[in-house]
Amino acid sequence: MFLGRMLPYLYLNLILDAGWIKTADDYYTGARRDLVPIGVQFILNSVVEELSADPRRRFSYAETAFLQMWLENQPPAKVKRFHELVVEKGCNRMKQLGQPDGLCFDVVCNSDQDDPVIDNPALEGYNVHKKLQILVDYVNKLLTVQRHSHVLVTMGNDFTYSSANMCYMMAINEAAPHLSVKNDDFFPYASNNNSYWTGYFTSKPVLKGLVRKSSAFLQLVRQLNAFSYQKDSDPRQDVFERAVALSQHHDAITGTSKENVTRDYERRLFHAWDVGELLKTFRRTQQLHNSNIAPYEISFVANVPPLGFATYFLTNKTENRWVLFQWRNDLMNNKSYSLRQEFFYYVGMTNGSSSNGKRASGAYIFRPNGTTAWPTNTKIEMEVIKTSLFQEVRQRVSPWISQVIRLLPNKSYVEFDYLVGPIPKNDSNLTTMEVITRYTVTGLASKGIFKTDANGRQLMERRKNNAVSYEYENTEPVSGNYYPVNSRIILSDEQTQMTVLTDRSHGGSSLIDGQIEIMLHRRAYWDDDFGVNEPLDEPGEDGRGLVVRGTHWLLLGPKSPAHRPLAFELFHHPIISFAQIGSIEAYIKKFLTTFSPLSADLPPHVNLLTLKQLKSNSLLLRLEHFYQNQEDNFFSQPISVDLTKLFSPFDIITVEELMLAGNKLATSNTQTNEPNKQQNKFSERRLGAFSVELKPMEIKTLRIAVHMKTITN
Repeated sequence: MFLGRMLPYLYLNLILDAGWIKTADDYYTGARRDLVPIGVQFILNSVVEELSADPRRRFSYAETAFLQMWLENQPPAKVKRFHELVVEKGCNRMKQLGQPDGLCFDVVCNSDQDDPVIDNPALEGYNVHKKLQILVDYVNKLLTVQRHSHVLVTMGNDFTYSSANMCYMMAINEAAPHLSVKNDDFFPYASNNNSYWTGYFTSKPVLKGLVRKSSAFLQLVRQLNAFSYQKDSDPRQDVFERAVALSQHHDAITGTSKENVTRDYERRLFHAWDVGELLKTFRRTQQLHNSNIAPYEISFVANVPPLGFATYFLTNKTENRWVLFQWRNDLMNNKSYSLRQEFFYYVGMTNGSSSNGKRASGAYIFRPNGTTAWPTNTKIEMEVIKTSLFQEVRQRVSPWISQVIRLLPNKSYVEFDYLVGPIPKNDSNLTTMEVITRYTVTGLASKGIFKTDANGRQLMERRKNNAVSYEYENTEPVSGNYYPVNSRIILSDEQTQMTVLTDRSHGGSSLIDGQIEIMLHRRAYWDDDFGVNEPLDEPGEDGRGLVVRGTHWLLLGPKSPAHRPLAFELFHHPIISFAQIGSIEAYIKKFLTTFSPLSADLPPHVNLLTLKQLKSNSLLLRLEHFYQNQEDNFFSQPISVDLTKLFSPFDIITVEELMLAGNKLATSNTQTNEPNKQQNKFSERRLGAFSVELKPMEIKTLRIAVHMKTITN
């Protein structure tokens, strides 16, 4: 009955979405039972009770957002018991998969597919042998595609429970099977021939942009707080940390939650910004739709030191005076390129049904009705502005699309600032529209190959009409070739490379050689039937539809890794704050006007990924080598960073290497400046030389104990 020796593990799984159909708070409390009749707090209460009742039981759990809510609302005795259970029953983490058909043991099951287990022989319908045979057949099927005899049988689904009688992952590690190596990332992904999950790469672009900006602002708050000489980390920063962390949930950043849940994510992020700002600013031109509020803009070159700030004083001395500047255009490399940029839209499939194969475009799915992209404009209105600091072209492409194309001196990129929306809505003839921008370079022979980034780091090669892990079927020639563009997309041939850097996540592709297309905005009027039960029709602030404003940086020239540092420059765009003062002289005497904690530049290979205060004299530091192996002859080499020469506000006492999450020592590789406590077992270094070596794409996470110096104005 079994194929050889077999060791089964039964895992009844629990998934708790931190926001999807309901907000995270409503899921936790159990409110809005009309949407989902679940309260996470009650699940966790029962789990702790059941684990305490039987020492053989195990529990795997992933959604720490709910766990934190639960722990903060429990009496000390219950929290203590929970900690004891973690120690007693801990094992490696598990991830959910659906249960085999016919083997659901939870109260939340599909009654059409799973009849109950009747284990009393005296009752009519006794089916233990039938259920056992289902399990045996399922296990035998899994054994044919595994390299070991440990079979994981997963059970459960969203908002059910989880326990197990053994630690599956621990057993797999001990078995040490020879596993194959997978180099691709499962894209493109489809659940059937007409359902490519490529729409969520772009869905809810304003939320995606807010999450990206909030992440950058949180980094700034962390870094400045690390040099604020506080005895302990500011608890208000936790509000910011939680809001940004929650926005990374797989139904938040993806844009696949209901509209009221999306607004809850945004509310939390806006509140986090209020906490992060010393003074709340009212950005009138962003919050009020009135073009006359700020009829003028001021431009000047600002030099801001790395990891620091600079102060500039503006005085209103001249009014109503026009100044004409001369612009001198210098071409780099003495070579010109033919570049064309245009806006189009796809008409999405509408009124579809998953049962008849006519899936509609929606929050998850991008499915155009055909392969034609339609132009958005008939005649473009244009204004050219030239100054000594920049030159720009202001375009009004249509009543709902405008754009500024900007050239800056000594910059290797062209900046495209776009404004799209509200996408037109005709109630008598609803039409799903998927808005894209296309960048085309004449003569660039890309041969159907392009690259996109994996979460802002590794570049993944993509090939049109191709899948690495399975036989590609060209049932959706447009959406089946879309990939996530989190920070960049690149086209190249032997001579030329075109790179587009983005300020948020998009879906994108190259369907024609020499051409990049990126989806900017979506508005759909039919649900795609994957659980949201709501069309992707964002109303915006005034009910007419959502308006999205974003930025692309385009690089065009010989093949180069210049996009690497520029991606960080776009992400860590300087944050501008304003304050009214009475006297410039008094301000200079009282406050620092410029500050940088760096006493030496980081190597051009290295990015300071994290700098965060843990305790009064303890900091979390992450350094990353952001070039790939063999990407560049010079930059793709290992590099060492001497930490003692890096920061000026403090002296380093000890350095400990941690796992990436920062919650566990990586090895016993601990260095110290304290007498008789040298513990470095891996290399001989002189006392006080804290050197960190980084290989391409490597991240090192360090906990450093420091002694703060006295700062002077």
